[in-house]
Amino acid sequence: MRRRAGWAKVGAGACVALGLVALAGRADGGVEQDLEKALAARDRARIEAALAQVRGALTPAAVKVLVDGAGHAQQAGVILDLVEVLGTATGPAAAELGRAYEKAKSSGTRFLVLDALRGVQDPVADETLAKAAKKDDDPAIAVHAVRLLRQRGTTGALDGLVDVLEAAEKAKGRALVAIEAGDALRALLGQDHATVDDWRKGWLAVRDAWRGPSPPAPAGAGADDEGGGGRRGGRRGGRGEPDGGAGAAGGGSAGGSRTVLDRMGGSRGNDLTTLRRLEKDTIVALKGDYDQVEDVLRALGIPCEVVERGTIETMQLHPERQILIANCHADPLTEGQAQRLRAFVAAGGYLFTSDWELGNVLVRVFPDVVKSGGRHASEHVVTIQPCGASAAHPLLRDVLPLSPLERAAKPLTWKVDEMSEFVLDHPAIAVLVEGPELQARYKTAAVAVTFGFQADGGRGRPVSGGFVVNTGRAEAGGAGTRAGGRGGRGGA
Repeated sequence: MRRRAGWAKVGAGACVALGLVALAGRADGGVEQDLEKALAARDRARIEAALAQVRGALTPAAVKVLVDGAGHAQQAGVILDLVEVLGTATGPAAAELGRAYEKAKSSGTRFLVLDALRGVQDPVADETLAKAAKKDDDPAIAVHAVRLLRQRGTTGALDGLVDVLEAAEKAKGRALVAIEAGDALRALLGQDHATVDDWRKGWLAVRDAWRGPSPPAPAGAGADDEGGGGRRGGRRGGRGEPDGGAGAAGGGSAGGSRTVLDRMGGSRGNDLTTLRRLEKDTIVALKGDYDQVEDVLRALGIPCEVVERGTIETMQLHPERQILIANCHADPLTEGQAQRLRAFVAAGGYLFTSDWELGNVLVRVFPDVVKSGGRHASEHVVTIQPCGASAAHPLLRDVLPLSPLERAAKPLTWKVDEMSEFVLDHPAIAVLVEGPELQARYKTAAVAVTFGFQADGGRGRPVSGGFVVNTGRAEAGGAGTRAGGRGGRGGA
């Protein structure tokens, strides 16, 4: 009997403990069930209330609910709020977020997880971002991961960046990742090295004293301000983050600052300084009838030289270091002018054009690549987005957000004016930016494209360049065109 009574006492205590565990389980499960139901209902107010409940107190189960329900949050217009809450994950919840990246098959889910990891104060964030940068098959995701490591600037992030640089230089098809990783290390450390071994030595020499990245420079900072660099024993670093608008989920907002240079000033300070210290004839603007890009450049503090269009055949050109920008003009180039620009691009120069210069300039300079669909259209506004893997293209840095979540939350629009001109498809032309709504009306969705040019027969090949093919005056920016040659490029 005593044994039975003893068992009863122990059993009673165990029952109390089990009951408390069960109550706690119901409480936690209840929060997660509320979250799941709110997401399924796509009710903004309910989702916001449920997110507030789990902010800073995430469990692995709650992380799973949020990742699985992200599509519903996007439909309810609270996807960035969801990303922010995921960014408060710690411990087991942070580990679950890392596992979510490993399990994710869709690029959208992988972007979501990486965007959330940006704010996670746990080593798993740097480890997962480095893994994505080294191994993800989607170039946009790999580049995004590098940029997020650059923004974090932690010791773990720099460890990861050196490893990413080494892996990317050894792998095929990872050149862009290698470039981004090298730029990130230059920006954060204020160093410059030619080999991975030297980068590793340079980083290890300051690792113990590393205190993290410097705060970004304020918007509109002057040429002597260098934002986004790292601090090494009090010293400020070099160039800053390529895609970092303030407050942007996952690495940069095209709409979060007033201008591209505002965004650069906050994250790529040395690049901005370099732009403002260019020789005056590095950027040459050809006068036009409708556009004055030189006014924009001057307002941004970027030096440029303005010349008359008629001087094209006689002006001194330096294709190894020059960019030509042709403002929109009423008249086409002469044959002599077209041949001079063709030779300039073939020798490596950059050529940008604006609006009707698609037909007036590019069709005449590169008739074997560029064909105009004619001038037509009625005034209307379309939504624009990067075209496929072009999201990671260098020409779109600080122009369009790399993260599709941010683009969905803050759609960018493009105003098509009357008498806009559209480029026809060509195998050598790669589309950078598209407006899907344009396809049905104009048989092309291209808004910005890039192509290269080789002098041997004029065969085109894609390079880092681009041009905007239709008139635009809305939030997405002004129209422009660019072409690139052998080693030369162009873009909007």
